[in-house]
Amino acid sequence: YIAPCLQALANYGGAPVTVGNCTTFTYASRTWTVVNGGAEESTSDAGSATQIPIYGNKCLDVRDAVDQDGTKLQIWTCYDKNTNQLWQVNGTGDISWSGHNKYAFLFSPFLGFYTNMRRIRCMDFTDGSWSDGTASLMTSVCSEWIQIWTCVSGNTNKLWNAIPPR
Repeated sequence: YIAPCLQALANYGGAPVTVGNCTTFTYASRTWTVVNGGAEESTSDAGSATQIPIYGNKCLDVRDAVDQDGTKLQIWTCYDKNTNQLWQVNGTGDISWSGHNKYAFLFSPFLGFYTNMRRIRCMDFTDGSWSDGTASLMTSVCSEWIQIWTCVSGNTNKLWNAIPPR
């Protein structure tokens, strides 16, 4: 069993973001800051759009700004107003990409027809894998990188716990 932590595998632009054993990597590689704060835990509130930096000057970033299920996350130098780096830490436990929430022509099972619906992407475990992603940097395997995926209520692959600084 591992105690999973979100981690950056190195301190350079383009470094993979994976989940790994909290004791495997240094404290710096798994210490993220929610700049503008998130919503209160266990509420349905959405947090403010914010960057989530690590190592002081790198931010959680959607690789190449690709708005598609399965796009992997990386760290990149933080830039103000960079939409690849804007996130909402929601009270429901998900972290959604607020920089590219777009409307799409989708089928609504509730309405029974196609309609313009807001498509929101959440930070998600690739293939639901909670395995230690520490080997990904050496092997260049992207399968254990954290990705974005369309937010779906009840999907445990997208639920995260933020631990307040002590």
